[in-house]
Amino acid sequence: MYRVVGPDGRITYTDQAPQGKSTSVKEVSIPSYPEPQRWQAPAPTSGATSPSSSRGEASASPANELVMYASQSCGYCKQARSHMKAKGIAYREVDVGKDKAGAAEFARLGGKGVPLFSLGRQTLAGFSADSFDAFLRSSSR
Repeated sequence: MYRVVGPDGRITYTDQAPQGKSTSVKEVSIPSYPEPQRWQAPAPTSGATSPSSSRGEASASPANELVMYASQSCGYCKQARSHMKAKGIAYREVDVGKDKAGAAEFARLGGKGVPLFSLGRQTLAGFSADSFDAFLRSSSR
């Protein structure tokens, strides 16, 4: 993951080494979790809106939608994608390195590394097939 500060001072993140002129380029990493960790998502604050609702789009994910916050370079994310595909599990993926609104939601959920799964108000950080399957069974879907 690369952090690029352009000539105009704007900061962007990309998964490919930048080409051309830029003021500053720094390689950064998004940590991945070696062990799954489960916690309760924080309650929304009064009057808060989701990043997408501020643009007039549909608000936050439905309570029964499984969302995986991930990055393309994460090995655990790749394992999770493969596991969900093999089991026919429907999910929505948010690339926290490319989607600004998704990265903001990831941060609001307390995300510190990928993958981070969200289902309703429950979250699971990290991936192992057993922990993930238990998470799905115990979460209201």
